[in-house]
Amino acid sequence: HDTRLDVYNWEFANGVKVSAKPTTFKNDEVLMNAYSNGGTSLYPDNLYPSARSSSSVVGSSGVGTYTATALEKKLTGQRVSVSPFIQERYEGLGGSSSVKDIETLMQLTYSYVTAFRKDTTALNSYITKERARYANLLSDPNNWYVDKVSRIVSQNHPRRGFPSPESYDKVKMDEIMQVYKDRFSDVGDMHFYFVGNFNIDSLKKLTSRYLGALPGSGRQETWKDVGDRFPEGKIDSVYYRGEAPKSLVQVIYHGPDHYNPDTTYILQSLVDLARIKLREELREEEGGVYGVSIGGGQSKYPIEQYSIRISFNADPPRTEELVASARAVVASIKDHIDAGDIAKVTETQRQGRIKDLEQNQFWMGAFVNSWINGTDMYEMTQLSSLERRIAGLNEEVLKQAARKYFNDADVISVIMYPEKK
Repeated sequence: HDTRLDVYNWEFANGVKVSAKPTTFKNDEVLMNAYSNGGTSLYPDNLYPSARSSSSVVGSSGVGTYTATALEKKLTGQRVSVSPFIQERYEGLGGSSSVKDIETLMQLTYSYVTAFRKDTTALNSYITKERARYANLLSDPNNWYVDKVSRIVSQNHPRRGFPSPESYDKVKMDEIMQVYKDRFSDVGDMHFYFVGNFNIDSLKKLTSRYLGALPGSGRQETWKDVGDRFPEGKIDSVYYRGEAPKSLVQVIYHGPDHYNPDTTYILQSLVDLARIKLREELREEEGGVYGVSIGGGQSKYPIEQYSIRISFNADPPRTEELVASARAVVASIKDHIDAGDIAKVTETQRQGRIKDLEQNQFWMGAFVNSWINGTDMYEMTQLSSLERRIAGLNEEVLKQAARKYFNDADVISVIMYPEKK
């Protein structure tokens, strides 16, 4: 029992690990997540369409002797849901339940690992839905733009952007089952997390009965780097598409960066500060802009890097002028930062953390983040460590960060204007 965090940890002979944080923030909520390394990254491109679809198809096929419809009927009156997932680098299960339905949560989890179904009806309905979803998706200029940006930033990586309708011809039932079996046949490297209003002793008993009985011989796997990389240098792409009287703009700064919770915090604060300045300048001073957003951060995997993305919609004739304004705001942060703005940013962070500490979802996020990035969960969640970081934040630190992160050498700009009449 980690008393500092009030987190209980235990492990079973099959290798499955469990960490649980009992809370009373919501009187009838239990959250569950489970993760292990691997994911679709382990499969070659020719298997990728099936690997990508595997958990959706199996997850909508029911379990054991129950079809999806029969399972839904059986669960009537219970508040419980479990979904298996296979992401690019990880696979696992996500779920939640009311307090009285925890055992059903366990049973469903057990079934998705040991009694998943091969259901052609589920496969056909999945393919029909997906085909319909993507068939006309790109005819909408906004979707076309989203797809285009993701292809530019990944240098046309075959696993990025919207799936092509043809890729669904390659989805095969036996491959779906092969991938799913392979991901879940040995869950000995899976870590389960629970947050919510449960009794720790009865949770231990239930996990022992169901999770301790899962197939596992403690296999150790890791994911593969699929090689998605930002293009280097300056990229300026301009497109003309659609009738709507607005332009879409994205400016993306990126580069290598050593992942570290302290610099992650500084980068996050810089983004928060830039958000205040961009909104003041573009929305209030200039008009002609509808909503400006900025987001970004460091990532540790598959390589250590950072990115910051500024996006807004603009009045077409004023687009260039507004892009120039946005860049001017970013440049000005390198030279001067107002103490009042730093105070605004840190006060919002402080209030946000105070609120977060009372949310089950925040604690679940902290569990998953510490599992993925190997960070210290205590350090990540405490108000005292946030206060320590706030104390170290000043104009000089932020100006230095701005010079590093808003680096004009590697920046991607993608603008889409309406079609010329």
